[in-house]
Amino acid sequence: MNKLPIDKKSIIKFLGPISRLGDKSVIKVYKNKMYTLMASSDSNIILYASTVLADNNIEECVRLNVADVKKLLRAVECFEDDLVFYLKENHIYCETAAQDGTYFKYHLVDDSIIKDAPISVEKISNLVFDTEFDISNKKLSEIARGSAYACDTSKIYFYTKDTAVYSELTDHTIQNIDSITLKIADNFIGVPVKGMLPLMLEVFRNLTSLKCESVKVKINNEYKVIMFVVNDSNVELKYIISTLIK
Repeated sequence: MNKLPIDKKSIIKFLGPISRLGDKSVIKVYKNKMYTLMASSDSNIILYASTVLADNNIEECVRLNVADVKKLLRAVECFEDDLVFYLKENHIYCETAAQDGTYFKYHLVDDSIIKDAPISVEKISNLVFDTEFDISNKKLSEIARGSAYACDTSKIYFYTKDTAVYSELTDHTIQNIDSITLKIADNFIGVPVKGMLPLMLEVFRNLTSLKCESVKVKINNEYKVIMFVVNDSNVELKYIISTLIK
């Protein structure tokens, strides 16, 4: 039985965003890190989530095939006390730190049931970005409220003007549609965005639910790839999205 050196607070912050993106996830534990790489059901959003563990005793990569992330998260949230996690042959065993006979078991599934995401961690690490800026929590809330007004669209467009970054909630393929434009950053680092970058609004629902202080946005203008990076204590989230055609 291997002890998993992760605390309750961190695993909730780790599992929460994963559960909002999909039901199934391959979670891996190696040395001092727990991480997962998964895609949304429509493959529009790829999420790389990682958290630093309390120590680095895991010398061989351990694979946890979780078929229902929400169910595992609900089990963890049942307890008010601190928890200790163990990996047994085919399940996770979790008991209270007081070892008072309170525990739960969550059974894992075989490797054939859940496949790895169609992208590697190495590819994500090798992505090069030439435009960067931050979106504050306040601006994320404005986008969320704006989406309630521009309810006829599921798209958001990024563009730069002078030194600032703007977002427009609209759909340029539909005529006479109500829209709203918001200034989301006063400045950016790197080169201006080439034209307008359209993407699905769905990712902002995930970002808003995190209630983070800010989100770092990185853009690869050549391949039209956008990465949203969130750091919360020792949990890091990277959402990778390819922009739409228009």
